[in-house]
Amino acid sequence: MKREPPSDVIATRKLFLAGEPDKLIVVEIGRPEPFPNGKDYICRWRIAGCGYENCFYAAGVDTLQAFQLALQGIGAELHHIVNEEFGGCLRWLSEDNADFGFPQLP
Repeated sequence: MKREPPSDVIATRKLFLAGEPDKLIVVEIGRPEPFPNGKDYICRWRIAGCGYENCFYAAGVDTLQAFQLALQGIGAELHHIVNEEFGGCLRWLSEDNADFGFPQLP
């Protein structure tokens, strides 16, 4: 399945780079939709900003599972972005808060 941005964005979160609050990373989450197979669901999301852009999706047996798995996927991808792309400088609510508010897998 092709990774495309969400067509019906239902939630957005803006993150910024520590020391550079004008440099934003935006997370957009789409409304869960039927999977092309007709029986499961997918939830698309997009992370973009500061020269980074990527689209993803999670699949589940119902809309809630697809949404929950998307939240976990976002947490994992943001963790990767922080460590690999931005040297641990990504922030959500404040300069000293490295929690993005998304679940992380243990």
